[in-house]
Amino acid sequence: MAWLFGLNFPGGIYFFSFVSLLMTFFLAWYFWQEKNSNLTMRLSLALILAGAVGNLIDRILFGTVVDFFDFMIGSYHWYIF
Repeated sequence: MAWLFGLNFPGGIYFFSFVSLLMTFFLAWYFWQEKNSNLTMRLSLALILAGAVGNLIDRILFGTVVDFFDFMIGSYHWYIF
C-alpha cells in the first residue's frame, strides 16, 4: 500500500476530513434525489459515495488516505487508487 504524505500541512487532516464529510453528505443527498434514475446512474453514484466514505474513514483512522494499488514497471512508478 502507498501512503501520500505530500499534502501534509498544519491542520490538513481537519481540512480534508471536513471536505470529505461535506462531499459524502452531498453525494448521499444526490443519490437520494436520483432514486428514480436508471441503474447505471445509481450504481455510478453508489461507487463514488463508497469511495468518499472510504477516504473519510482512512483520514479519521490514519490521518491520510491509503492507496491500494502501487505499480512499478522498471523505473516507472504509479500510484493508483
